[in-house]
Amino acid sequence: MMDNRQRSLRHAGMLVIALGSLTLSNTLHAKELIFEDKLDSLQQFTDSGSLSVGSNGVRLRGGFWGSSDGAITSHPIQIEGYQNLEISFQHFTNRLDNDESGMAAYSVDGSELVTLSSTNSANGNATFALSGIPQNAQTLTLHFSVDTSSFFESYRVQNIKLKGERPDPTDPTDPTDPGEGPDVTAGQQQYLFQCASCHGETAEGDPIGVPLNVPLNKAAAITATHNTMPPIDPSACDLDCATEIVEYLALTYWGDTDPEEPTDPVDPEPTGPILGEGTPDAGRCTDSVDLSAPILSNSLGFDLENTRNAVSAINSSNVDQLEFKFAHVAPNTESKRGAPAVTEQAVFVIGSNSLHAFNRTTGCEYWQYESEFELRTSSVLYEPSIGMVFVGDRDGSVHAVDAKSGQLRWKDFAGIDDSEPSQARQMLTGGMLFHDGKLIVPVSSIEVFTPIVEPCCDNHGMVRAYDALTGMDLWQYHTTEAAMIYGDFQGPSGAPVWSTPTIDVARNSVYFGTGQNYSEPATMTSDAIIAVDLDTGKEKWIFQARTGDVWTLFNDDSLTGLDFDFGASPILVQDGRTLIAGDKSGTVYSLNPESGALNWKRQLGVGSKLGGVHWNMAADASRVYVGIADKAPALIDPDIAMPDEERPGVFALDLNTGDILWEQHPTHMYQGEEFNSSFSASVAVTNDVVFAGSLDGVMHAFKSSDGTPLWTFDTDTRVQGINGILGSGGTIDSVGPVIGGSNLLINSGYNVFGGETQYQGGPGNATFVLGLPESSEPTDPEEPTDPVDPTEPTEPEEPTDPVDPTEPTEPDFTVGAELYEQQCSGCHGDQAQGGTFPALDQATDFEGFVGETTDTMPPRNPGSCDTQCATAIAEYLRATYW
Repeated sequence: MMDNRQRSLRHAGMLVIALGSLTLSNTLHAKELIFEDKLDSLQQFTDSGSLSVGSNGVRLRGGFWGSSDGAITSHPIQIEGYQNLEISFQHFTNRLDNDESGMAAYSVDGSELVTLSSTNSANGNATFALSGIPQNAQTLTLHFSVDTSSFFESYRVQNIKLKGERPDPTDPTDPTDPGEGPDVTAGQQQYLFQCASCHGETAEGDPIGVPLNVPLNKAAAITATHNTMPPIDPSACDLDCATEIVEYLALTYWGDTDPEEPTDPVDPEPTGPILGEGTPDAGRCTDSVDLSAPILSNSLGFDLENTRNAVSAINSSNVDQLEFKFAHVAPNTESKRGAPAVTEQAVFVIGSNSLHAFNRTTGCEYWQYESEFELRTSSVLYEPSIGMVFVGDRDGSVHAVDAKSGQLRWKDFAGIDDSEPSQARQMLTGGMLFHDGKLIVPVSSIEVFTPIVEPCCDNHGMVRAYDALTGMDLWQYHTTEAAMIYGDFQGPSGAPVWSTPTIDVARNSVYFGTGQNYSEPATMTSDAIIAVDLDTGKEKWIFQARTGDVWTLFNDDSLTGLDFDFGASPILVQDGRTLIAGDKSGTVYSLNPESGALNWKRQLGVGSKLGGVHWNMAADASRVYVGIADKAPALIDPDIAMPDEERPGVFALDLNTGDILWEQHPTHMYQGEEFNSSFSASVAVTNDVVFAGSLDGVMHAFKSSDGTPLWTFDTDTRVQGINGILGSGGTIDSVGPVIGGSNLLINSGYNVFGGETQYQGGPGNATFVLGLPESSEPTDPEEPTDPVDPTEPTEPEEPTDPVDPTEPTEPDFTVGAELYEQQCSGCHGDQAQGGTFPALDQATDFEGFVGETTDTMPPRNPGSCDTQCATAIAEYLRATYW
């Protein structure tokens, strides 16, 4: 793993979260604070008309029942002796029409009011220099009011500060007087608007616990802010914005510390080995995308049932032979999102604002599609029947891209109809699914990160069905009703859908999970698994794991919700008889897909707002495999200890009972200390191998039957991309392993929850393509000790069937048993009892079974089990069950 000191600039350590917001304590060196009021009470103001007061300031409303519009006026503020006065405050409007406004004004010594602002769109921080005030002025009075026609329309004000300069009475030309210094007002305003909501108005670090009032390397801080902040939309703060913010922080808080010589120096260019160094740029492909190439992996869940159970040539006997083939590096990003869609020929993968198609074997690129906004869905969906690839963006739009050319076929905003895409109130996170011409799209909301409207919140989750070919809207399911204002808040809101839905073809149902409510009133649709009709979107049933979970990152202390979303997709298993779900509390649930009734549940971890069960689980015929993160705030603040009762790791549960069959709790070293590895990313299973990636950037392989560790691969390294770009791996989160044929693909790099710490690798931008050596394709785990080809008997006197039960020497069926476990048990069950495929525990025609297995099994990779392999499996089944 790369040394922390080498990587601190690229990952910006705590900067990725530690550079998200800022505020003001002393605007200029010579300015003093004259007056301050958070406006959580009216002790320093008189009021009139319709208004309300709370922890979020004073809300001035339109008059009702004979009351006038709301207004407040401060008691006279003494300003004698001060010059160059400056006032700052935060103000927000709600539902004001074009001819309505919120107003801020002042008067000096009882004179007429001077208007500072009159607006119907203010939202954020405002700073004004008060010009023209006489030097002999004694008092100043502040006035805020609203001019509107409805009680439901309002103007909110809070956090007022008045500052001024008091002239030096000694020698105003004293050469030792440092003067005002640079004007950092612009940086202060940018900090308040972009950063303060996460890092506190005085950069003390609340609510996320990462302070910015401590010295940081200026160059690294500017780079990290420009490239990664704010996390939800890094493009919102350009280089000038980042420079202004850092200059403001440096002059206001960092004091005399040399900004170029921080306490922990950083190496501007990380050093160390480069995986794939010298790899030539594969360039453009000379052929085109073949729509007839068989699909090896598609969508986050690999199938409509979200089993993440892949057919491949990889098993426990050859997994340790997986080797690095090449990496595809995404430009201009520090997070690698979206499970690639994989065919025998091509790989479709998300960059940042781009979608790429490259050759699975050579890495040459077929095409690149560019988007205005970041593409962020958890998977790429490829549908060859209509020749399209589907992805979603941060602004809530679906992109349907031509799979052969990379040209846009159609695009549509998937959010609430009366929302504007440019408001970015909704975003697409979960992967989409295609069935019978329909495209099923889950829709999440940005309001969990930042309040878009005041009062919070009026946005909610939904699922939408499109005609996949044309983009025509077919139906919508909304997780809450439209929000209404209730005093200082509005709701219901939240219950976002940020996981990939599940399709039950037999029941014509769509299942999906929801998150918490963002504001009261709480609804029965939050923290729930919901079933709707595939054709109409009509609700069938709701299973709610807990009630009253109301929370956002910016809520006040009155909301104590746990944020225990269902972020993992439901899994349909056991021939559609069981639905498995897991949430961020660390609990796994077994449900009846017909009614939503609970079969069993099993608590595995302590849970946290970042998991628990965070992303997708996996299942075969007899077990469900679960990654537990138990991520606490320590993930983004290394000074916070993880809870003693944490249980991060990988678990296997019995599908019928929920009993824990095995569990593994790997650890890793960081700066000489040992730490528990957390498993937030999706896990996957193929044959008898379970893959799980940990946050520190390591991919692990375990034997599915007993959890025996088989292999690891560290992605937290620099890498030369096959597309000519130098990049790196980092945190493995979200997507996890993607399995296709003889390949294992790993997205590495995730900066949503901060830079490198003892628990996670941090940012990165690489998709690693690993594969078996050619000699392992198709896979033959080991040479049978006793040939069992019925056409070549080992003894001349033996009959055509070499395992005639009359033979006095009992044959060894160990090889057949191992081959069955590797090749068949994932679909047909550990004891051949059946699963996603039919049971094999009943007698059948021996030669017919061998022939069919050789020709058609496994379905996605026929030929990986040859005649010798199929015969050994048949011998084992006949001796054991038939």
